[in-house]
Amino acid sequence: MTRTFAIAAACGATLVTTLAAQTPVIGTGQLAGTVVTTDASPAPVRRAIVTLRDQELFSRSEITDDQGRFAFRAVPAGRFTLTASRPAFITATYGARRLGQPGTSLSLSAGQVLTDVRLHMTRGAAISGVVRDPLGRPAARVEMLVKPIGVPIQSGTPGFVVRGATQIVTDDRGMYRAFGLEPGTYLVAALPHFGSLSGAGEMRAMTGAEIDLALRRGLQDRQQRPTAPSPPVGPSRRQMYVAVFHPGTISQSDATAITVKAGDDIGGVDVQLRLVSAVTVEGRVARPDGAPATNVQLITSGADGRMPIAYAFAPILSMPPGPDGRFKYTSVAPGQYQLIGRASGGLWAIAHVNVGGDDVADVTLLLQPPLVFSGQLRFDAATLTPPANLAAQRVTLLPPGTTGGGVGRMGNTLFGLKPSASANADVDGIFEVPGIIPGPYIVSTTVPPTWWLRSVMVNDRDMLDEVMLLERSVPNAVIVFTDRRSELSGTLQTQGAAPAVEYVVLVFSADRRHWFEGSRRTKTARPGSDGRYVFGDLPAGDYLVAALEDVDPKQLVDPAFLEAVVAAAVKVSVSEGGKVQLDLKVARQSQTGTTRNLATAPGPSSSRSPGAR
Repeated sequence: MTRTFAIAAACGATLVTTLAAQTPVIGTGQLAGTVVTTDASPAPVRRAIVTLRDQELFSRSEITDDQGRFAFRAVPAGRFTLTASRPAFITATYGARRLGQPGTSLSLSAGQVLTDVRLHMTRGAAISGVVRDPLGRPAARVEMLVKPIGVPIQSGTPGFVVRGATQIVTDDRGMYRAFGLEPGTYLVAALPHFGSLSGAGEMRAMTGAEIDLALRRGLQDRQQRPTAPSPPVGPSRRQMYVAVFHPGTISQSDATAITVKAGDDIGGVDVQLRLVSAVTVEGRVARPDGAPATNVQLITSGADGRMPIAYAFAPILSMPPGPDGRFKYTSVAPGQYQLIGRASGGLWAIAHVNVGGDDVADVTLLLQPPLVFSGQLRFDAATLTPPANLAAQRVTLLPPGTTGGGVGRMGNTLFGLKPSASANADVDGIFEVPGIIPGPYIVSTTVPPTWWLRSVMVNDRDMLDEVMLLERSVPNAVIVFTDRRSELSGTLQTQGAAPAVEYVVLVFSADRRHWFEGSRRTKTARPGSDGRYVFGDLPAGDYLVAALEDVDPKQLVDPAFLEAVVAAAVKVSVSEGGKVQLDLKVARQSQTGTTRNLATAPGPSSSRSPGAR
């Protein structure tokens, strides 16, 4: 990899820097413009990083000058996305109608010069406040998490991360400030486990009798008198700091949410830290015949199998299962937990534990035989030759909502979501994924270059079109790759035959069974500057195509919203490997909820392949 830096003067000694991560692609086109704010009186955004990239290897960045100007030279022909970023601002994409959503691609032919391209940047919102300890004193070096509502926590290394969240640390005054936030609703949580307050994660709160005894001994020492006999004292309580949501609750459901608009600066979002009783959870792991189980891996998670923010304070596995199968967790905060045990041979067990203020000592994990997902890889080839050796192809079963099984580690403790399971096929494509815990899964595979994963068939059902609920072993799954790649493309124009770049093209299945979150049959695309849109690798089937003035991604998983769009959509069929050309024109407007749905109809020059109807 080579890295080159080109420096040039721009408008009076302002430097413009170009960064290339690979050997630069040289062309003859030019693209220039300015970056300005979205204020009532737009102002130039200086020192913003503007990036131009295509879907191949081209990627180049420029820094705006004092007038917010940028320029790209020697640009090859192609279709490009243009973005701008700068601290305290929300990343802007050229042509985007909604913050954080895809924009309009720029089509540039050989030698073409585009000038006066304008990017609009919106200043993000800010949330600030003070964190205080239980005595009301400012708490320094406490990690704060400002988390968008509805965004799940996912596994990472070494622990868990939250997409779109801001993590900052309080200063010596206990103050924090999160800025550059997109409009939305947020939860604010203090995570003292990562600060200086938690120490080893647990502390001991003395009883009144112990405090009286310590004071008495201190007085006797100063008076040089013999120490009085120690009176009996009651049991002490172990306490720990836990995650606390604004304004001071340990329950996420009781937290006060903060809603912000672009440019808002919300202060006074304070958090009061809390100490809670630390509980010990003990139990044993047994094999199916009741004998103690050894070499067992224990994983903790929330009771629903997901990871609450409070898991920033994972229980400590102070005693892993030994020869007698017994284990012990300390520093367990009140709440509902799930313990997952995994042993040699893929044996598994799950126990649900409700932790209150008292220790729990009777948890039993009884191991059970695992499930197996097995079958064969097949190739449906039109022109390509299937790989001769399939041993490099890996089949993975993932719990929904994860990308790698969702198990994190904190010291000796494993915590997170249900683990994934995977295995490589043999040279002939026969695979067997062992050690599966019953439950819902999504099938994922490595895909050979230039091929496309068409289907995962189990008992005549395609598991790529639904979440697979495994309750028993599967012996005959068929995973099919194909080189017959489909494409649905065309142009979207206004009634005046101009490119309708301000709209979003939506394609979704005509079969309502496919209207679910994550469906590979629901896609959106913004037309390029020439009005052209492209959808690649759609599975064969009947689809509906519509143009929308705007769309919130949350609406795409709402069957009621899709139902309202049906009447304004054009129906088209996509065949296996078919290339469908569908040119459309915006026809009329109607009101659908809070989003105006613009019905589409084929224009006079519409053309369709034999796969369209």
